[in-house]
Amino acid sequence: MRALRNIHSALRPGGVLLDMQPARHSRLELALPDGRTLTAGAIDESPGYAATEAALDALRTVVAVGLFAPEVEREFEFLYHFDGLDEWREHMAGNWHRARVSPDLVARARELVAGHPEGALRISRTLRAARLRRL
Repeated sequence: MRALRNIHSALRPGGVLLDMQPARHSRLELALPDGRTLTAGAIDESPGYAATEAALDALRTVVAVGLFAPEVEREFEFLYHFDGLDEWREHMAGNWHRARVSPDLVARARELVAGHPEGALRISRTLRAARLRRL
């Protein structure tokens, strides 16, 4: 909440705040050259849900007290591409600190990659972007 009040103070009247939050249930997929997508499974991001909910609650509060007015909100898909299973696992370990990768997800991904070596491993993540105007 304090951070949003500081942003409000730093923006000129009419300035814009862009907020981006991950939606839940990112998926590990294998994209095939023929356009089909095979899903290995969902990535468990539940440890980060509390932080996301707290951020959304803070946004609702600054809107309710009249600091910002929501203008538009959109969801879009963001794709992370990997050269293979090892690169994906390294990326998860180094960047997705709150996510859990189950052994079942790794095993399913390994099966998909072995069965379709021409496929491209990727994470499909839905993000929510909201534009708010400073009042």
